[in-house]
Order: sequence, then structure tokens, then C-alpha cells
Amino acid sequence: MGKQNRKSELPPLIEIGQRIQTARKQRKMSVARLSDRTKVSSRYIEHIEAGDFDKLPGRSYVIGFTRLICTALELEQADVIETIKSEMYPHHQSQMEAPVAGGQRTLLARLADMIKSTF
Repeated sequence: MGKQNRKSELPPLIEIGQRIQTARKQRKMSVARLSDRTKVSSRYIEHIEAGDFDKLPGRSYVIGFTRLICTALELEQADVIETIKSEMYPHHQSQMEAPVAGGQRTLLARLADMIKSTF
């Protein structure tokens, strides 16, 4: 098996951590410097790079810290965040995404319709 095939066999969260670590090293940035730049604890950055997202304090921190780190390293964050959400929080929906009474439409869709009708 080639190195590329093995990489695709990694669990998604570990692959994300390795991608973040690789980007940081390519920029010749230490964990301490990334921590200074993002204000994310070095300990949490190390957990993220190891794919140990479950060692962070909670969902908001996992997503927020990862966004900050991706921004600092100029990484595309949308796919990273989506993967984290689907791997760690597959059944979580925000109030805005959850279906409203009767399961017809989401609250966000109804609010969008109300705003459109106003203009």
C-alpha cells in the first residue's frame, strides 16, 4: 500500500489534526506561536493536532478553536468544520436548523420568508 492510500484510511478527526499540524509546520510555526496568534491554549492545539477533539471543553470550543486555527493557518475551514460536526455531533441541530411544529419547515427558512416579504 502506498503512503497516499494509508492516509485516506485514517479516522477523519485524526486526518484533520494531521492536516492542521502539517500546515503549521509548513509555515515554520511552533505550537506556542500559533497559540499566541489565536489565543488558543497550546494544550488544546496539541489535542486538535492529535485528533483528540473530545479533550476540549465542549462543542462550541471545538468548533471555535478549530476555526481560529484554520484561519491563522490559511486553511479552508468549511470542510474541516463540517467533518468535525458530522463525526462528533451527528444528531446535533441548532434551534435555527431544527424543524418547527409539524416538521414542515425550519425556523430559519420561515424567518427568511418573513424578511423577503417585508422588502
